[in-house]
Amino acid sequence: MSDLNNTSTGALATGPAFRAGLFLLRAAVGWHLLYEGLAKIFTPHWSSVSYLKESYWVFGGLFRWLASSPSRLAVVDFLNEWGLTLIGLALLVGCFTRTAAILGAVLLGLYYVAQPPLIGFESSLAEGSYLIVNKNLIEALVLGLFVLLPPGSLWGIDRLLPRFGGFKRSAVVADGPRLALDESPARLSPRSLLERRELMKSLAALPILGVFVLEVLKKRSHEEEQLRRFQGVDAVSSPTRKILRFADLKDLKGQVPKGHIGNHEISRLICGGNLVAGFAHSRDLIYVSPLLKTYFTDDKVIETLRLCEACGIDTAILRTDENTIRILDKYWKRGGSIRWLAQVYPKEG
Repeated sequence: MSDLNNTSTGALATGPAFRAGLFLLRAAVGWHLLYEGLAKIFTPHWSSVSYLKESYWVFGGLFRWLASSPSRLAVVDFLNEWGLTLIGLALLVGCFTRTAAILGAVLLGLYYVAQPPLIGFESSLAEGSYLIVNKNLIEALVLGLFVLLPPGSLWGIDRLLPRFGGFKRSAVVADGPRLALDESPARLSPRSLLERRELMKSLAALPILGVFVLEVLKKRSHEEEQLRRFQGVDAVSSPTRKILRFADLKDLKGQVPKGHIGNHEISRLICGGNLVAGFAHSRDLIYVSPLLKTYFTDDKVIETLRLCEACGIDTAILRTDENTIRILDKYWKRGGSIRWLAQVYPKEG
C-alpha cells in the first residue's frame, strides 16, 4: 500500500497537471512583470526617483546616490522600464527562461532591498500591508524555482531552441517514477519537433500573449477615452460619469455672508488647513498625505488663499507648525489679507 501511495504521489508531481501548473505560474509572473514595464514606458515622465530617495536600508546610500544625478537616474529608469518588459516577455512565452528568471529575481531582490517591509523602514510608497514578506520577495522566490528547473522542461519556446530539447519522459523504476523535472531534457529529432503535440506545448504561451496584447490595447483605449471625457476636469471620484462644469469667479452672485465670534466679524465659511499641512486623514492610504504635500507648494497654497479672498472668505483655520507659519508670512508679504485662526493645543497646568 505504501508503494502504491508513493507511486501515485510521484505521478501527480510529474504529471501534466503539475507541469501545467508551473507553466501557468511562470506565465502569471511574466504577465505581471511585462505589464509593469509597459505601464512605466507608457506613463509620461515616470521616474524611480521617489522609490530610490526613500530607501534607508541596505544599500540605501547607493540608491539615493543614483537618484541624486539626472544622468544616473535616466539610466536606472531605462533599465527598470525595459528590464521589466523584456524579462516579463521572456517568462510569458518561455524563451530563455532560466536567464530571464535569474535577471528577474535579481531585479525583484533590488526592489525588496530598496523598500523592505520591515519594522522601522515603513515607506509612504508601500502598496498594501506587509511584514517582512511582500510581493517582490514572493515573486523573486518563484523565479528562483524556475532557475532550478532544467531548460526546456516546461512548455514554451525554449523547447524549440536547438540547444534545448523536448521533455524527457520519466522512467518507472522499482521505487516509483523519477521526477522528470530533475532530468536533463533530451534533444528532439527534427521529425518529433514537428509533431503536433510537441509544437502545441512549445507554443502554448502564444494564446496568452495574444490575450495580453488585446487587454493592453483595450486598457489604452479606455484610458484615452477617459482623458477625452474628463479633459479640463480638476478632480473626479468613482461616481463621476461626465465632464464636470465649474463656475468661474465672475459667475459669483455675491460674497460669503458674515458672522461674529465675540467682537470679531468673520466670514461664515472659513478655509481649513488639513490639505495645506498635508494631513489627509486617509486611514490606510498612507501615500495620500505625501501626495498632498507635493501638490500644495507654497505658490499653490497662496493661490488657494487668493481664491478664498475673491469669494469673500476672510479667515483660515491653520496649524501653528513652522511650515504653515512660513507660508503665511510669505502670503502676507505679498499683500494677502486672510486672517489666521490659529489651531493650538494648550498644555494643562
